[in-house]
Amino acid sequence: SAFISLIGTGFIFACFPFTGILYPNSNNVYRITEGPLSIYFALTASVICTYISSAIFGKLKVGVRESLVGVLSGGVTIAVVAGAINNIGACIAIGAFSGFVSGFWLRIVHPRLNLTRSVDHLGILGPILVCAILGGLGLSPALYQSYNNLSITASGLGAQITDTALMSYQLAYIGIAAGTAIVTGLIAGFISLPFRSSLNDFEFTKLVSS
Repeated sequence: SAFISLIGTGFIFACFPFTGILYPNSNNVYRITEGPLSIYFALTASVICTYISSAIFGKLKVGVRESLVGVLSGGVTIAVVAGAINNIGACIAIGAFSGFVSGFWLRIVHPRLNLTRSVDHLGILGPILVCAILGGLGLSPALYQSYNNLSITASGLGAQITDTALMSYQLAYIGIAAGTAIVTGLIAGFISLPFRSSLNDFEFTKLVSS
């Protein structure tokens, strides 16, 4: 139900800062203060801008789905780079961008997907995927910045890591994550196929997003 969705969204909002694992090790104060705070600011901006964008493109009609997709899209965009962006304003801008992408997709692109019976009631194919790709690709320069900040510590430990290696690792991680998501998604889809229909999903979409 919409009420249960809101409860789950609240838990996701509260726990998302603890998924940002790239907090600089050399700056413990940032790790426990500004890092989580930056993620909260980004999530808040994403939710607000998702509602604004959805209202603009949806004739001022919004629902529960905007809050869920706003939190998820903002979280996947900011969590991977929060440790390398020591600027709350930049985090707010990132969250706002993901929010506008989410609102635009939910109101403009999503209905056209439903017409093809490619139902995507949680926006997985849309704003969350788009923001995840942008966040994942953005992690490479973020890693490079983090590496420069930690260069003395890294040299002291004898770690021979270059920015090129970090970028290749990140691209490999994106490939592994995408492959894992495709395989597990197909398995879950085939398991749930006999029990749920796209029609039911579409009705749920109409219920939670007026």
